[in-house]
Amino acid sequence: MLVDLQLGHDSAAGRRVLDAIHHACEAIGVAINDMSRIVVGVGPGGFTGLRIGLATAHALGQALARPVIGVCSLEGLAVGIARTAVPGDIVIPAHDARRKELFAAIYRVRADGGLQELLAPVAISGVALAARITPDLAGTYRVIAAGRGACVEREVLARARVWIPSESSGVHALSAGDLLQLAGSSPRPPDPLYARAPDAELQLRTPGTGNS
Repeated sequence: MLVDLQLGHDSAAGRRVLDAIHHACEAIGVAINDMSRIVVGVGPGGFTGLRIGLATAHALGQALARPVIGVCSLEGLAVGIARTAVPGDIVIPAHDARRKELFAAIYRVRADGGLQELLAPVAISGVALAARITPDLAGTYRVIAAGRGACVEREVLARARVWIPSESSGVHALSAGDLLQLAGSSPRPPDPLYARAPDAELQLRTPGTGNS
């Protein structure tokens, strides 16, 4: 049973994470002590959101004496895309990273249905991502992209012969099932994968922001 909890995007959303976890447990009729493991997304993503999520997961793991397992959200999305692909196809999960960038990665679907990483998760422009899709990379296979970032850069990626399924296909969303599958088959340490520097650091590097 999956429970969809909307925390919102205001500055206080992070403080509601633990409340949301308790409400989710109540909704499916289990006690928080019944958790056998804690699976947490490690990114890539925004600095503050990842920090809050990982800190919460670590705290729960310590309090409950349960293992904490990290998963990459792009890998989870790639698993969903791969279900519409055949071995040899290229799959590109892409989140909207804002500031005219995507959080994206490139994988090839293996014969066993697993994923071979061709481009590790990175913050990249749509144009630069499209430039990675060369004939040598794709060969005779399809290149399939999905995710909010793919929709944002649909025209740019389409010119590189990337197929972006419609949202009705259901492969654009990361599911809890994909996360659990990855937690078992491709576990990661619960450490943040930022893919780029936090906004505050980037502002310090930018001329004209009032910092020397």
